[in-house]
Amino acid sequence: MQVDHPPSSVDLSGTPGDLHFAQVAALLPGHGEVLSLAGELGRGRGPFGPRSAPMRLLLVPSTAYAEADEGLRRRLAQLLEIDLYTAGAHLRRAWPSFLSAPEQVEEGERLAESLRHAGFRILVVEGPAWATDHLPIPINTLERGGAAGCWRFVDEDGHGHDVTSDDFRWAAVGEITEDLPERPTSQEKNRWGLAQRPPTGALERSAGSYVLLDLFRCSSSRALRIRTDQFDFNCLGENRSLSSAVNLKSLLERLSPSAGPVLRVDNAFRRVPHLPPRPTLVAQAGARARALSREAEFTEYVLLLDRAHRGEH
Repeated sequence: MQVDHPPSSVDLSGTPGDLHFAQVAALLPGHGEVLSLAGELGRGRGPFGPRSAPMRLLLVPSTAYAEADEGLRRRLAQLLEIDLYTAGAHLRRAWPSFLSAPEQVEEGERLAESLRHAGFRILVVEGPAWATDHLPIPINTLERGGAAGCWRFVDEDGHGHDVTSDDFRWAAVGEITEDLPERPTSQEKNRWGLAQRPPTGALERSAGSYVLLDLFRCSSSRALRIRTDQFDFNCLGENRSLSSAVNLKSLLERLSPSAGPVLRVDNAFRRVPHLPPRPTLVAQAGARARALSREAEFTEYVLLLDRAHRGEH
């Protein structure tokens, strides 16, 4: 089984910037796709707080919070110095909830310890480059491996990643909506001087969408990422469908261990609020900015959950 190791030759010292993220991304398989993603994860503000902060504290979602008594909500409100309504909102969320971004690391460590002592599961994220070594690997196609239960995932650079079915821990899906180029709104006239019929479904601005599937493994902190509009589903053979949802379901059933249940899939990202993309990103990426911004939010979401699953608090 191939184990992906994080790059070790990148200088992580100093202030992270475009050059730093470009250096890191260039060392990773599928670097053309992750370059913009790496930069976005260190800039601006997302649904999980300010990404450039030296430290962020997030509350790990748990069904136990909903079953707890009123005292838990009051303890959270007291420790964070917030109102009870906001404290309750943090406890009800099905995704990691941003609590605080202390300016001093020592202050943040004390607050995190107090929150844990009060019964809360807390994730601590340090600096804007925390996710750099854990970016997903974009996958283009899937092949049968040499042994039973073994699969070879081929990335966009042609590198193969051999994985056995029992190496998969969990998966997550997220739908990404992107703006398509504007269509002309003025109607041309035909040779008789009559307005031509506009294209079916023509709008000033229309949108398309695709789904990301991240497969997390025991052997690596880097997920294998499948994007439905770029993945070759011919690997499914006669089970291939015109529906992306059906194809993903068939793929997950195929990858799941033969003697165990179907791989657990998290789909709560659809409930995570989307923040508008940064103006600089809009200027650089145009119609693609919305999708890039949402992909960064999905990546941040799954990496935070994976840290929680691994017990890295």
